[in-house]
Amino acid sequence: MKIVYCLPEISLPGGIGRITSIKANYLSSIGHDVYIVTTDDNNNPPYYKLNDSIRLIQFDINFSRTRKSQIIKRIRYRLQNLTKYKKLLFTFLCTIKADIVISTFNSEANFLYKINDGSKKILECHFNHDIYKCIEKYRSPSFINKIIGRYKTFENEKLVRLYDAFVVLTDEDAALWRKLPNMHIISNMNENNDTIKSKLCNKRVIAVGRLDGQKKFERLINIWKEVCKNIDDWHLDIFGQGPDENMLINLIKSYNLSDSITIHKPSTTIFNEYSKSSILAMTSVYEGWGLVLTEAMSCGVPCIAYACKCGPKDIIKNGINGFCIEQDNKKDFVEKLLLLMHDKTLRVEMGRNASECSKQYNIEIVMKKWILLFNNLNRNE
Repeated sequence: MKIVYCLPEISLPGGIGRITSIKANYLSSIGHDVYIVTTDDNNNPPYYKLNDSIRLIQFDINFSRTRKSQIIKRIRYRLQNLTKYKKLLFTFLCTIKADIVISTFNSEANFLYKINDGSKKILECHFNHDIYKCIEKYRSPSFINKIIGRYKTFENEKLVRLYDAFVVLTDEDAALWRKLPNMHIISNMNENNDTIKSKLCNKRVIAVGRLDGQKKFERLINIWKEVCKNIDDWHLDIFGQGPDENMLINLIKSYNLSDSITIHKPSTTIFNEYSKSSILAMTSVYEGWGLVLTEAMSCGVPCIAYACKCGPKDIIKNGINGFCIEQDNKKDFVEKLLLLMHDKTLRVEMGRNASECSKQYNIEIVMKKWILLFNNLNRNE
């Protein structure tokens, strides 16, 4: 089969790029022709290693170029870019005659289903149905953003029905979309990890993600401030980059926590970092999945996360392989962190359970579901 993935970029670290590269590498390794189409890479090389047989098509469009411009200019520029992107993608797809084309729910989602090139179209959701409610609550609580968010949610509900298949990552999110007839639930997967395991001896908590309003690391820093009142020989290492970096550094300094919190650049060997850690903490205000949870679990690291929409409640078995904390319950988050820090026996038990639970996200298991979907769509022509 010829399979095309469409996404904004693969030159920067991020969950969508990471998962797409894992899928593309797996599919190409078993003989499929795989293409990755991006719009915002600016001719930069992929951050994640791709097999030589994968063809990377970089359209020079750059939707993010005027993100900080005035709204009228942003709208005009976006409409121009959408027109340009539609023409380029139409020509490309009609030329290569793909069997399957997958949108990761970005700009092309608005028109991809209309391109009559003979391929089956799949819309793959990496956020969740209520994303705009989450943004409204935690990031942009204005009346106009509330109206815009509800309109976008309404439009998304209509859009997903127009695709041959609509894929969500969790049971929780499927329920929010009300289990549409073209919906399929396929979780994200981990890269195979059978050897890199943590001994859970290091007094180190790890957190991983983009430094922005979604991941909300300032919440974790505030939690750590309370933790340090009870314990002073553990260290918090945050791996990521993003627009909130300076704000977070200043917050750490203002709390006099520079000796116990370090912010690192993203790591291409993140599994080695998990193996040096004893707990993973995640304080996101919304997710589509929470890839760092299953990655850490595969290394035998227990996780503590806020029960945001969507992902943690599907992944974490509360009290078994980690703790899923009610949103905004800072007191409980602090208590559970301290519990795992003080009790190595509990850490080891939860880590063992985490490692076992992570096996269901093995790449072979998850990709069998994708290949079955591809085959079923092609049979239904």
